[in-house]
Amino acid sequence: MNPWSQVYKIAVGKTKEVNKMTTINRPDGIETTSLQETINEILDHLYKEDGGEEKPNHKSNRKAVEEPIHTEDDVEFTPEEIKHTIESFGQKKTPGPDGITGGIYQRVFLSFPRIITTMCNQCLELGQFPKGGRSPRSSWY
Repeated sequence: MNPWSQVYKIAVGKTKEVNKMTTINRPDGIETTSLQETINEILDHLYKEDGGEEKPNHKSNRKAVEEPIHTEDDVEFTPEEIKHTIESFGQKKTPGPDGITGGIYQRVFLSFPRIITTMCNQCLELGQFPKGGRSPRSSWY
């Protein structure tokens, strides 16, 4: 990285002009006049207000989203299942997004199998898994 390359390009007139799109056409055909107005128009288009009217499916949709889904397939993880999955992690492979290597997962599970199993089952029960984390039933990545 040469700190003078940009200065040189400006001095000899070799810089490229970058045009930033700041306007769009509204539904009525009139262009927006500022970046803020453009952003507001895009947001209004993408995120419409609910309008406050309760339609028959709204209540059932809200209920379905708020309540955890429990089915007959919701079987708790067994310690053996988690151990088998963790053992499949390469000990010398690069760590995942969480920064933890497979070897660390293996050592922690060997030391605390009940705690790790309980944690995985709690995630399953709540239907909430750590972002970027691993899930024993999805091969942990």
